[in-house]
Amino acid sequence: MELTVVVQNLGNGGLRSGSGDPEERWPQLVERIRSAGAADLVLLQEAVD
Repeated sequence: MELTVVVQNLGNGGLRSGSGDPEERWPQLVERIRSAGAADLVLLQEAVD
């Protein structure tokens, strides 16, 4: 069996830009996740430095 896994770092919950400014990033994140096609697993992580 072959699985398709999508992993996306949200970085500040998708609500802030990389510099910390408020920004609604969810539409772009959803578009990126959907572009992977039919995924069996979608893993969302929030790792910031």
